[in-house]
Amino acid sequence: MKNLAIPPRIIEYPIWDWDTEQRGDFADSINAWRLDITNVLELKRQAIAQYRSQISDLINDDPAGFRLTAEMLQNFTQPWEIYLEVK
Repeated sequence: MKNLAIPPRIIEYPIWDWDTEQRGDFADSINAWRLDITNVLELKRQAIAQYRSQISDLINDDPAGFRLTAEMLQNFTQPWEIYLEVK
C-alpha cells in the first residue's frame, strides 16, 4: 500500500483494546477521534442485548466460558465511539 499514489487511511474501531496498561501510550503514533452516537445509542444497546450468549448465563456448561463483564460493556454503551488512525 505504501507504493500507491494516494495511500489509504486505516481507521480502526477498538473492540478489545481498551486497557491502557496493555496498549501503552500511543499519543505519538495514533490520531483518535470521538464520534457522537447519541442519536443511535439506544439501537446500539438493543443490538448488544441480542448477544445473549455473551452477556448472560445462556451457556452455562463451560466454567471458563467467555462473558462480557459490566465493565467491558461500558466501553460499548457510551454516547460516543472512539476511532483510531495510525499517523
